[in-house]
Amino acid sequence: MLVDFQYKPIKLIEASDFDKIIECCDITTNEIVIVRRITSIEESILSLVEEKTAELKKLNNKNIVRLLDVVVLECKMELVYEGVGLNLKQFIESYPEKMKDLRVIKCLLHQILFGVAYCHSHDIVYGNLSMRNILIDVDNFQVKLAYAGLAGLARLAEAVDVALDSVRYYTETCHVKDLWYMAPEILRNLPETSSVVDMWSVGCIFAEMVKWQLLVHRNTELAQLISFMRIKRKSYKEEDEDGKRSVVSKKMLCWAPNQRVTACNALKHPYFSDVGEYFRGRDYWKALLANNNCV
Repeated sequence: MLVDFQYKPIKLIEASDFDKIIECCDITTNEIVIVRRITSIEESILSLVEEKTAELKKLNNKNIVRLLDVVVLECKMELVYEGVGLNLKQFIESYPEKMKDLRVIKCLLHQILFGVAYCHSHDIVYGNLSMRNILIDVDNFQVKLAYAGLAGLARLAEAVDVALDSVRYYTETCHVKDLWYMAPEILRNLPETSSVVDMWSVGCIFAEMVKWQLLVHRNTELAQLISFMRIKRKSYKEEDEDGKRSVVSKKMLCWAPNQRVTACNALKHPYFSDVGEYFRGRDYWKALLANNNCV
């Protein structure tokens, strides 16, 4: 496989029964890349997976981590992504003072929504969007959604009548940390879902950035659902900046999928009216880094 030849392993980032994520150095270019090694793919969907990942390599957006290469060998797969600095959780922990500035949170959310909107426009649905697959290019203050190379495998598996357990396994829903950001319709195992499942995840991530704590964190689908139900009737105000932020959050965390806001419509909300190129760009981030008294 590629890790053994073209890419020199630097460190293991994460490992599970399903995959390993490894930071590597490209021997030919000396650039840092992230290699995701999937340990087993059912033969019944192998050709469909190869077809889908070939399409994903063509994606080109500044808020999406580029998929550089894909290798499949004997029901194992390696996906090679461009190397990007920190995931969102690490970013928050590394820059706690800067995260007190609500403008930073607004800029991060704005870019996350742009990435989600781009994915949805290309029929890519994560279903497991979380802090760990949102990466930050710290030098450029740029958000990049990672590991979209696995998006859509659930639908591919369903198309060839693979068992539900396999579908859930391939989309990583068995990971406890992913449960914390999953939409109620996924937790309830409803037969029909749509792209707005990702908007629930973004709402959870938004709440965590603001409150510095998980919105809900339980270890089972049922416990997670019960906790979500306890907060779904929370009221929001609309008068001030905090009110605008709350309304955006409410629209993303709407219990009914058909009433949940889409990424494109969320970007049109007045909450983002003052987010421009300067806000999203490197100059703004450099100014924040130079200011030790950001509120």
